[in-house]
Amino acid sequence: MSYFVYLENALTPLQFPDKPEIGFSDLLALSSDMLSDHDKRALEKLRMYFDILNIRSLYLGYPIDPKGNLSKEELEKALDDQVYFDQAIFEVLEKSDEPSEKVKLFPKVLKTFFDARIENEKGFLKWYFELEKYSRLILTAFRCKKLGRDVSEEINFEDPLDPIVSEIVSQKDSPHFDPPSEYEDLVEVVQVEEDNVMDQYASLTAYRIRKIQEKIETKNYCLSWFLGYIAVFSLLEEYHNTNSSIGANVLNKMMKDE
Repeated sequence: MSYFVYLENALTPLQFPDKPEIGFSDLLALSSDMLSDHDKRALEKLRMYFDILNIRSLYLGYPIDPKGNLSKEELEKALDDQVYFDQAIFEVLEKSDEPSEKVKLFPKVLKTFFDARIENEKGFLKWYFELEKYSRLILTAFRCKKLGRDVSEEINFEDPLDPIVSEIVSQKDSPHFDPPSEYEDLVEVVQVEEDNVMDQYASLTAYRIRKIQEKIETKNYCLSWFLGYIAVFSLLEEYHNTNSSIGANVLNKMMKDE
């Protein structure tokens, strides 16, 4: 606990839309020597989410996000040797040999990753992966309703017995989509003017940060606070490093569950 006391007092409080005063690599360097082996494993699990997202970036020829655990070369080797990720991830990717076709499989890759993490983790990590999974599904439901698409076809790889999935699908023929109560504030994101990509992106980023900070506001001087700080820091750094085209890509990946 003592090192989290030091870290919490040493690190600048984060607030949207303010830019972090240091870079992500500096944050890791500052904290790494103070973390226990258990803490480092938890941090690696959080950063694996960026490794998963980097699989898609690799197939599309996009830059690799350095917030993941693996470099581009390490990621390529992990995919070639089928190590590091759960075997279920490789089983999804093996359904096609072409990178462009593998990209189309990415919603199921994410689903597979989220489900495993939600089942096997606890505390902040379990909650965080639930937030990411279901936020994406809710945004997909809003998008389908707007475009007149059948959401049950868009998310047909999800478990129909999942309560939130079931609630989404049950509204596929309704004129409007009403999200589950715990995600009703996502309405703020979809109500932002659609022709202003950065406003939409800012709204989505602010929502995710707000939810994380609400979760950890009473978790002082502990691992949950630190993991939440890392998650918020990552969102703020991404927000300030982006431009309109990248912002559109990030938003589309969330809205289309890609």
